[in-house]
Amino acid sequence: MALTANPLTAGREAIARHAWGEAFELLREADTENGGLEPADLEALGEAAWWTARLDECIAARERAFALHHGGGNRRAAALVAMSLAKDYYAKGSSSIGTAWVNRADRLLAEEPESVEHGWLERLQGVIALEGRGDYEVALEHARRAFEFARRFGDRDLEAIALHDQGRALVMQGDVEAGMAMIDEATAPATSGELGPMSTAVIYCNTITACKELAD
Repeated sequence: MALTANPLTAGREAIARHAWGEAFELLREADTENGGLEPADLEALGEAAWWTARLDECIAARERAFALHHGGGNRRAAALVAMSLAKDYYAKGSSSIGTAWVNRADRLLAEEPESVEHGWLERLQGVIALEGRGDYEVALEHARRAFEFARRFGDRDLEAIALHDQGRALVMQGDVEAGMAMIDEATAPATSGELGPMSTAVIYCNTITACKELAD
């Protein structure tokens, strides 16, 4: 890749185009040249690393972003990054560290006014109940609360994922017809390009899993 005069600007543009490999190289170059990126750009670097299967680099960038958000008193932004780190560590098989990051997010938001970040925390706690403990009733309640937060704060991605999670929990409880109807409804905005890449990927993946388990 040819060097660019402004790797930070080019890296941001690559993120906007979802050109993950290009974005990773450019933002890493900008991080080196500029003596460190700002939190939002570190989050973008972490996202680019995630999409290009560089989990350790993803975690490193997100941990730096968390430290900067937390140090700057931006508790809501820090909590969102903590949730991403929790998922990263669970994916890595380090469940105890993942749980610690969930607890950090919970603590950061405990005294904050209700916000969409609380909805994302409800969603994460619901997934842990569903996939980690098999507690489908608790998972359903978390998903319902996440959906309410999404509606209140106008987050289309969370709304679709929370609806999808409700469907998954209902299917696991044996209410296949109602559950699959919710899953199908949530899949529609994903297939039509209304959602971000991560939300789209999550819904695609979990829909395929649900259908596979039902031999559909």
